[in-house]
Amino acid sequence: MLVLLLTGCFLTDSAPPPAPISEVEPIAAQPTPVIVAAAAVVGTPDPGITSKTNESLARQLASAKATFDSATTTADVALAYQLTLAVGEALTEFHYGNTTADVDSIAAAGPGMEVSWQGEGTVAVFQPNADAWKAKSTTTLGSADDAYFDMVGYVFGSASTSGWAVWEIRNWDYGGCSGLGKGVVLESMKRIHTATEAGNEFASHIANVREQALREITHTEPSNFQRCDPETVQPTADDKLQGEVQAILDTVPLSDGERAALVEAKPKLHGEVFQGG
Repeated sequence: MLVLLLTGCFLTDSAPPPAPISEVEPIAAQPTPVIVAAAAVVGTPDPGITSKTNESLARQLASAKATFDSATTTADVALAYQLTLAVGEALTEFHYGNTTADVDSIAAAGPGMEVSWQGEGTVAVFQPNADAWKAKSTTTLGSADDAYFDMVGYVFGSASTSGWAVWEIRNWDYGGCSGLGKGVVLESMKRIHTATEAGNEFASHIANVREQALREITHTEPSNFQRCDPETVQPTADDKLQGEVQAILDTVPLSDGERAALVEAKPKLHGEVFQGG
């Protein structure tokens, strides 16, 4: 499987890392259920897309698009979403390193799909577009899809759970400053909780985002996103870092393990000097 984004680690020879913080124990999420009320719609592949990719990819794309277009319930949207993520990953791998391919027209044939150029402009990543999937969710029965796409659009700026999160504020290609202390992790956790409460059709994806948000607080390993102010690149004030964690403890439902990990992490959070790239 192609790995497209690496946030990496920025190692220094300075002071040793702080003592490890207990691993976060996330709230247990039910696995995404087998969706028996929804069935994939077999779409007709576009000959033009077939000529630009291959028959298998063209059929997958057509099926994802037809399932998306005909969706009337949250379960239908969840199925269309799974199909779209799968074909998006396959298209990304198919076009890996090919910067001259007509990727935009291929994405346009998919269900609310867009292309994001990553890897310093060398990798065309096919992913679902946040606005298109938000708009679709407003037309269906059920609120789980509305809450999920609102959350993932806020956190990642797309309808995919991969990429740069809202708390990863870049000022060079692969790093910058952490947004912790600016309220974005708190807002993410609130939206994650709302999505969790709305239904379990997207449970595994929500659990993934929740884990990433909590790790932004509890990680102790060196990171490309230091705890610095993204505007001044000076170390973020300790009270801002710790204050946001306290706000999460005060307002967001947490498992016992999550709460214990955040309580342990809070006094160890200190602003960091920007390392640059």
